[in-house]
Amino acid sequence: MYRYNTYTDLTFPSGLHSHCEIIAVSQGEMTVMANAEPVTLKEGEGVFLPGYVIHSFLTPEHSRCHIWEYDPSFIREKLSTNIQIFCFSTEALALFDKRRDDTDLYAKKSEIYYLASCICSDTAEVYTLKSDDVIGKTCYYIAEHFQEEITLTDVAAYAGVSPAYLSRTFKSSVGLSFSACLTCTRIDHAMNQLKYGNASVTDIALLSGFGTLRNFNRFFKRITGCTPSEYRKKQ
Repeated sequence: MYRYNTYTDLTFPSGLHSHCEIIAVSQGEMTVMANAEPVTLKEGEGVFLPGYVIHSFLTPEHSRCHIWEYDPSFIREKLSTNIQIFCFSTEALALFDKRRDDTDLYAKKSEIYYLASCICSDTAEVYTLKSDDVIGKTCYYIAEHFQEEITLTDVAAYAGVSPAYLSRTFKSSVGLSFSACLTCTRIDHAMNQLKYGNASVTDIALLSGFGTLRNFNRFFKRITGCTPSEYRKKQ
């Protein structure tokens, strides 16, 4: 899996997935919330997010950003298991925008390797993530099983703690309740399916973990401000 997009004035609710994400800001300023850690990015700065990180985007005034999403298996080398802030050349991003060919696999990989070089050589700050703690296990379980009918009790058993402890710890650590995180993860998946896929809204609702189309429509509009059909027409 590989996706590249540019966004202007991006503000997006919390999401969680298994693939890696690289965000680079070429204009203005934006804030990325990553596991409740605010990361402010200015022009010429970027952040690498490994999989299983709860994150959201906020633009206070104006920003233009570039986002690469890819499965860890897309490139041979594993970049990092931590959140890393890095610097990059805005001229390089301009070249990327001029040469967009979604059929060119080598071009796609070259972009990821260029950004990997920036991350390795120009990292300004690192936020260490512990994949074996309760939050890490919870994020992993949600990202891998959100399409199924899962409960707080299921995840607590996987993490080896009580449901009450998990509920308290998760909310205090990431700023979202377990149920809110699960819903946002499902909506994030549905948005990608509506944008890039051809399945019906009903099928997307079921494939995103919603038991009924009514619940899907209700939560989708609450989070995005529009219905699934309206969102698909805008893309």
